[in-house]
Amino acid sequence: MEIRPFNPTNSIPWDLLLLADPDRDQIRAYWHPSRALVLIQDGRQIGILAWKEIKKGVGEICNIAIHPSQQGQGLGKLLLQAVETNAATRHITEWQIATANSSIGQLALYQKQGFQLYEVVWNYFMEHYPEPIFEHGIQALHQMRLRKVF
Repeated sequence: MEIRPFNPTNSIPWDLLLLADPDRDQIRAYWHPSRALVLIQDGRQIGILAWKEIKKGVGEICNIAIHPSQQGQGLGKLLLQAVETNAATRHITEWQIATANSSIGQLALYQKQGFQLYEVVWNYFMEHYPEPIFEHGIQALHQMRLRKVF
């Protein structure tokens, strides 16, 4: 298994990105100004993490996704640790990430990695996504914003 920078000349890895964000327009909006790390296993891309620097010293993780057959094995944690290490040379001292109120597994992962909730954007998914999103039988309504400061 290997984590490496995503080659921007490759096509957008829709199959992975859509696992974490079902709206192509939202992905297009953050993909081009972002950097990405890709997780490779047996020559196949099984995970991705896209991020961008939103202001000096502050990075935002825009998308993190692991192929469904590989989830639950700690690979998301590896990508989070890799982006922190990779970005340390860019002097990132704060990471931000957002997810839905219905993203129970992701909320647990981020908090286990040291992220803390700092803001709730009420009705975000109702206002920014054309179709309702459900996870674990819970409708995604609100955006939960977390951060980790070093």
